Amino acid sequence: MAKKYLDERGQFTEPAGGSGTVTSDQITDATTVGKSVLTAADAAAARTAIGAVAIGTTGTTAMAGNKIPTATERGGVLQQTAVTDAAAAPTQQDFNGLLAKLRTAGILAT
Repeated sequence: MAKKYLDERGQFTEPAGGSGTVTSDQITDATTVGKSVLTAADAAAARTAIGAVAIGTTGTTAMAGNKIPTATERGGVLQQTAVTDAAAAPTQQDFNGLLAKLRTAGILAT
């Protein structure tokens, strides 16, 4: 027995249509893109069908959400960890540590 549903008049009725296979070409109100998604062989093909930008590293691809960009990729400087104030006259090691942080931040060339 087919399941019934409550129609707009409050009457229980059986759904219209019959059983069988419906192909994507038989869906009259589906767009070409929608039909391509329905028939896509895999997720990559579905992304291609909707024109999604691929994840990658070129100018025509998107960057993954969990990727940490380099100074060159981000085109700017990120705030670095704090450097403690010197308690006395800075040593060569203190100075070189500061230079290393500036290089890591992309402020100075390596």
